[in-house]
Amino acid sequence: MAAAGGRVGHGLLAAVSELPEADLLAALRSAVAHQVLVPDPATETYAFRHALTQEALYAELLPGERARLHAAFARVLAERSQPAEPDRVAAPARLAYHWVRAHEPARALPAAVEAGLQSEAAYGFADAQRHFELALELWDQVADADERLGLDRSAVLQHAADSAYLAGDPNRAITLTRAALASVDVAADPVRAGLLHVRLGGYLRATGGEGAFAAYEAAVRLVPASPPLAERAQVLAAFGEALITQARFRESRELCEEAIAIAGQIGALVEEGDARRALGVDLAFLGDLEAGVGELAEARRIVEAVGTVDQVARTFATWSGLLETFGRLEAAAGLALEGAELAASQGLGRWHGPFLTATAARALFGLGRWDDAEALLGRAADRVAPELAATWVYIHTARGQLDLARGRAAAAAEHLAVARDAYAQTVTQPWFATPLFVATAELAVLEGRLPDADAAVAEGLRVAGADPGYAAPLYALGLRAAADRAELARARRDDEEVLEARQAGDTLTGQLQARLSPEGADGAVPTPRTEAQTVLCQAELARLDGRTDPDLWEAAAKAWERLGEPYPTSYARWRQAEALLLGGLGREQVEPSLRAAHQTTVELGAAPLRAELEALARRGRLDLGSEAAATAAAKPSSPLDPLGLTAREQEVLALVAIGRTNAQIAETLFISPKTATVHVSNILTKLGVRNRVEAATIAHRLRIVQPEP
Repeated sequence: MAAAGGRVGHGLLAAVSELPEADLLAALRSAVAHQVLVPDPATETYAFRHALTQEALYAELLPGERARLHAAFARVLAERSQPAEPDRVAAPARLAYHWVRAHEPARALPAAVEAGLQSEAAYGFADAQRHFELALELWDQVADADERLGLDRSAVLQHAADSAYLAGDPNRAITLTRAALASVDVAADPVRAGLLHVRLGGYLRATGGEGAFAAYEAAVRLVPASPPLAERAQVLAAFGEALITQARFRESRELCEEAIAIAGQIGALVEEGDARRALGVDLAFLGDLEAGVGELAEARRIVEAVGTVDQVARTFATWSGLLETFGRLEAAAGLALEGAELAASQGLGRWHGPFLTATAARALFGLGRWDDAEALLGRAADRVAPELAATWVYIHTARGQLDLARGRAAAAAEHLAVARDAYAQTVTQPWFATPLFVATAELAVLEGRLPDADAAVAEGLRVAGADPGYAAPLYALGLRAAADRAELARARRDDEEVLEARQAGDTLTGQLQARLSPEGADGAVPTPRTEAQTVLCQAELARLDGRTDPDLWEAAAKAWERLGEPYPTSYARWRQAEALLLGGLGREQVEPSLRAAHQTTVELGAAPLRAELEALARRGRLDLGSEAAATAAAKPSSPLDPLGLTAREQEVLALVAIGRTNAQIAETLFISPKTATVHVSNILTKLGVRNRVEAATIAHRLRIVQPEP
């Protein structure tokens, strides 16, 4: 039992022990009675109650005894064409385990490879990697390994690399693929070398390592264009898909169309499906979304007929992600959920399923269906394979963004910390990385940590790639942080800080314009969401410059309304109302849109934005409706209430306490400087103090205001 290495079936134990049945049963009954072994009647197996007991007994065996027992187990297992074990998939792994410990590498090697192949087929990629790596360790101990396996060492290295990548270790995959390339004669087998270069390019691209595109280019050079080969279509499609991440849509389109033409000549449907999936993205970004969707629909039809489950799930992921990018959130959510259900039904529930579920949640978050989004994100987090670092980044970033919007800053920070830890595991793809830095910057902005926001924006832009769609939200947040910084600096009369904030904003604006230019975008059209972010950037830039431009905020609000996204719409409406009040417009012109935005934040549960809207309404003496009035009535009393200060005078005193001038108080509260002067005079009289310094001292002592960061 100690040598068996785990739960053991009764029949296997009987065959190895060679005890008469009566003696075996007596020994087992004694071991069970003394609570050494635990039987499982359902599977007719036994296991040690405590692992330490097994370890102690195994340690007592002499080396020769161990080898003899392991060889006996291996022979019995090898003789069974239909192993009577609870999990027959585990039989090759157990066979390899015993032959290794029986010091029989020639027999252990085929078993290890078979165990790897079976684990790979069952999506047990971490187990598959372990088995293939064991086979590589045994390889040099077996003189005729190639003949025994029907595979050469390069093929085993390739399997090990694929498993390592899918198990979440792309760096190991790179090392193994380079070893496989080193063992291939490029002159004698250029096609095989080309396919290995494609794999290497994919792994390097996933880690952000240098040389990814050089590897793709080498693959295209190595696999000949004539005669038509499925492998040629494969490398062209893979290179085309890689070019999409650099927003090189025209080049990608040419490669994908060539791949489709080759695949059509020879009936290589799988390769055609891969090429059409990438071509659909190219066409969408080059201005023909409907044609792109058509290509993706055709890709789906093909891979569902002849492709693997993995290819089908990837098609769903690409299609739903494209629809989300172009603002078709309802369709994106539905398609992603359909893909997630398919992945779960086909054994990919811990791989593609969580990613697709999180994609649906992101779309629902944009639509304002936050409860549904939260439920889906929880489901995705519970089901994701822990080794999938990129998917962990994706899920926890989305959870952080949701918590942040709802005002759960501590929970948001925890999710973003988990995402950042996973990101550190060489996750650099922009579609995973940039949302993380957007959320990190937004948290810093809301907490007033503007230098941290600047740092997050800068790091996010570094990994955003050439696609302006990934970068636009970062530019909007960067300009928002710069505008906040300038407003604080103007209040402190710090002209140098204002100038620095403007310079930072000008730099960001210049970079965004360069990305959006025809040259920078490589012919790609901006998506509706990118256009909305761009208008938001223009409005933030006006705020940074100290200009009140409600028209820009109105344009931003309408852009987000067209996309059906209530949260950014409400943010733009807040800023629009603020600009209108600063421009001197009356409450009847401001209240309707502000009231609608406030109602949206109430329905969403967007606590921080709701608080900003309510604060603006108080400063501008605007009516948000009965619910807002009830909220105000429920507010705790102020320590200044016994001193006879009105609510407005308390607001003025809070601004006096942080050093605001009468003119700045007037601007903040949307009143005239003369009215602000009157309020200050009344406050001094009611408090019985001689000047503003004494009034500020009382405010701080009573803790009605906290010092600014």
